[in-house]
Amino acid sequence: MKLWHSFKKDLKLASKSYYFYIEIAMAIILLAILLVVVPEEFDSRIDEYIYMEDLPEAFEDYFYTMMLEDDLDHKIEVVELEVDKRVVPADLFESEGTRIYIVDDKETIIKLAEDEREFSAIMYLDENNELAYKYYM
Repeated sequence: MKLWHSFKKDLKLASKSYYFYIEIAMAIILLAILLVVVPEEFDSRIDEYIYMEDLPEAFEDYFYTMMLEDDLDHKIEVVELEVDKRVVPADLFESEGTRIYIVDDKETIIKLAEDEREFSAIMYLDENNELAYKYYM
């Protein structure tokens, strides 16, 4: 009871200065910013879109195996992407920092880079049969 009495007395004394009202206003502004501006589910993962152009079946299987090892649930998720009013199927691999979509359509990769400003890449074999990438940013 003595604590409550001291608290009430301090509140009465503090309410007589402008500093008390400035503190209350700043607390309300900070609370409003946290409720309105900061998203509830902040996701810092990077989305990457990949198209494999004319790669051998063995390499694609190896790539999928490597991606499954790094995947969080070790499963391939088949998702649908809506690009330019079209629905395109894609395989999704989620790791700690990235979401990698494997898309079967080259035009979709280019559209994502141009319109959506997403990181996209095309994997292919060059003239020396070495893996090469063409990036779209």
